[in-house]
Amino acid sequence: GRTIQSTVSRAVDGKRQDLEMKAKFERERTRLHDTALKIAQAERVLSDINTAFKNQQLQQESEVKERLVDLKTLEDSVALLQQSEASFDSIISKQEDELEALEKSVDQMRLKFIYAFLTNDYD
Repeated sequence: GRTIQSTVSRAVDGKRQDLEMKAKFERERTRLHDTALKIAQAERVLSDINTAFKNQQLQQESEVKERLVDLKTLEDSVALLQQSEASFDSIISKQEDELEALEKSVDQMRLKFIYAFLTNDYD
C-alpha cells in the first residue's frame, strides 16, 4: 500500500506543480498583456503630442509668413512715402526758384520805375 500511496502522492505533487506553473504562466501572460496595453496607450499619447507639435509648428510658420507679408507691405509703404517726399522736395525747390526769379523781376521793375521817375523817362 505504501507504493500506491507514494505514486498517488507523486501524481498529486505533479498535478499541483502543473497547476502552479499554469497559474504562474497565466499571471505572466496577464502582466505582459497589461504592459502591451500601457505601451499602446503611451504610443497614442506620443502620437497626439507629435500631432499637436506639428500643428503648432504649422501655425507658427503661418504667423511668420503673415508677419513677413505685413513687413513687405510696410517696406513698400515706406518706399512710396520716400518717393512722395522726394517729389514734394523737387516741387518745393522748383517753386522756391520761381519765387526767387519773381522777386528779382519785381526788384528790376522797381529799379526801372525809380530810374524812370528820376529821369522822367517813361518808355
